[in-house]
Amino acid sequence: MPAIFRTSEVSSRRIDPWHYQPQFQTLRAAIRATGKAAELSGFVEPVRGVTGGATPLGAEYQSQGVVRFYRTTEIRNMGICHDEAVFINDDDDQDMARSRLAVGDVLLTITGANFGESAVVEAYQLPGNISQHSVRFGLAGLNPYFLVAYLNSSPGQSMIWQQAYGATRPAIDYPSVRELLVLNLSQRAQIYIGDKVRQAERLREIARTQLAASRHRVEQYFGNFVPQPISRAYRVAPDFIAPRIDAWFHNPRFLNAQEAILRTGAQLVPLSNLAACITNGGTPTGADFVANGIPWVRGKDFHDGDISFADVALMDRESEESIARSRLQVGDLVLSIKGTVGDVAVSDEEVQGANINQDIARVQVGDLTRAHFLALFLESSLGQTLIEQQVYGAINAFFSLENLRVFMVPDPDTIDDDFVCETAAQRRDAIQMRREVHRLTTAAKLLVEALVEGKVTEAELVNAQEALERGDNSADRALLQRLKHDGLDTPGQRPLFPDLDALYALLAQTQEAKP
Repeated sequence: MPAIFRTSEVSSRRIDPWHYQPQFQTLRAAIRATGKAAELSGFVEPVRGVTGGATPLGAEYQSQGVVRFYRTTEIRNMGICHDEAVFINDDDDQDMARSRLAVGDVLLTITGANFGESAVVEAYQLPGNISQHSVRFGLAGLNPYFLVAYLNSSPGQSMIWQQAYGATRPAIDYPSVRELLVLNLSQRAQIYIGDKVRQAERLREIARTQLAASRHRVEQYFGNFVPQPISRAYRVAPDFIAPRIDAWFHNPRFLNAQEAILRTGAQLVPLSNLAACITNGGTPTGADFVANGIPWVRGKDFHDGDISFADVALMDRESEESIARSRLQVGDLVLSIKGTVGDVAVSDEEVQGANINQDIARVQVGDLTRAHFLALFLESSLGQTLIEQQVYGAINAFFSLENLRVFMVPDPDTIDDDFVCETAAQRRDAIQMRREVHRLTTAAKLLVEALVEGKVTEAELVNAQEALERGDNSADRALLQRLKHDGLDTPGQRPLFPDLDALYALLAQTQEAKP
């Protein structure tokens, strides 16, 4: 924040300098310059208004139930993670009746974790209620998906932060929510941007369901294995000591896991038998991290079975060449072996060419089907238990490359081929859908930003939407082709959508699918 600045616009509600920082004022001026600026209060459905929830007395949450209770941690990435929510009983829900959610409500986190995140409530996420750290409101005359795209864009986030109070824990009060400066575009322009968020939400839930189904099928195949508690006292036959002599490795908990695999008829083989090579990456001395370079994957870049490139570091090409042996190729199984031990992903056409640090292992399986199936096994309770057996270190866990090479896994060749192919395909397709979710939500934000910056006009958005309604995606395609990872028409950047034909085919396949 500049040390000294002036402002001629002073609100009767805010006399603190934070609210009047030049960057906020400049952006407010840019939003107003579109000729479409308005306060959110003009679109809030009047009967229910802007309402926050509460924390039930005693906060006795349940792991199962009917009414989901959404906290701020479940509101992120323009969606609501309903499968992570806890439940409240009917009495608590009745006490909080005023903050019950309805289809089409917009949720906005007003303090706490994920401050400033928003999402639209879907039918499958109900019945539900919220804590006092979020507000919900219905809209009249403003598309809720468009509003969420706007609120998550750079202009929307700046407007939220301008209204924030608190030095250590930001918060925004109800009057400030109503005063948020938003864009009131024509309905077709709103629908054009909002539909990107709506399509992403549909894909997100289909992908979640499909990924869960593939994991469930693998769990069932191996007998729905439940790890037994760690035994405190046990004996090990002397001829069974190799390759480790520590007591942890020979705990009956792990022997029981191996026996569960063998009972299916599958054979256990060292992972090295299924891979041409197993290696890890590194951190070159003096490596430069640049704005446009080679993705360099770390443990924190894994996200639920895939690698998230949203915040991945980019290494300069000369430094990356020094660790070229760990450059990812199609069909590699990628495994975190330090810190976040046991996180897995599969390298395909989109991931290939990235590199990894020393905390990540590259297992050169060389086949996408086998790699995805092995990933499913490693994600299962059986796989995670056997990984647990191999881990060293009480504080900073790690899995050595030597142990990884002799790590026993089920040989896919000894498992029904149709089962391997079907579950691997389910996982692969779900991962691809999730990537399109990220691209669609990013596109919605970037289009809002381009509109405020004057890089695209409202008329272009309307024209693209009208063409889509006629079954013509040429104008939509032209706009999406201009999107790069960090904006519209930014030179030297990778396209946001590497394969628009694949996107359109996927949207056509899932158009009628209901979450």
